[in-house]
Amino acid sequence: MLIIRKEQMAVFQEQAEQDFILSVIKQLRNDHPDVVKDVPEDTLHKRVAYGVRRAREYGMTWKNNLTTFVTLMFNLLPDFDKHPVFQKYLTDEKVPPDDRLGILLKETREKDWQDALQSTAQMKWPKDIT
Repeated sequence: MLIIRKEQMAVFQEQAEQDFILSVIKQLRNDHPDVVKDVPEDTLHKRVAYGVRRAREYGMTWKNNLTTFVTLMFNLLPDFDKHPVFQKYLTDEKVPPDDRLGILLKETREKDWQDALQSTAQMKWPKDIT
């Protein structure tokens, strides 16, 4: 019988996480080249990893949700999720975490996105990942 120790599982999980980050980078390069064209590779990797962590803080686990969340960060604002309208959806305890982003995308209006873009409190990427 094969036994996998916790240390080995941690290595597998870290490799899976790195592979996922690389897949998000590839998708950004393919589908949204303008938003990443001037970002150095190491910075891009850090930003995607940061975005994935942020999405997971909302309880997201589905890869398509994690990827969509990161894509929104790159295309709109790194802190789009802090806008009150989006925050309401992303933290709604009555909705399973992996359903929240889809509802946010379905229920928000163009004005909500414009308000977020015009917010005076726009955050930039954290200094350690710029």
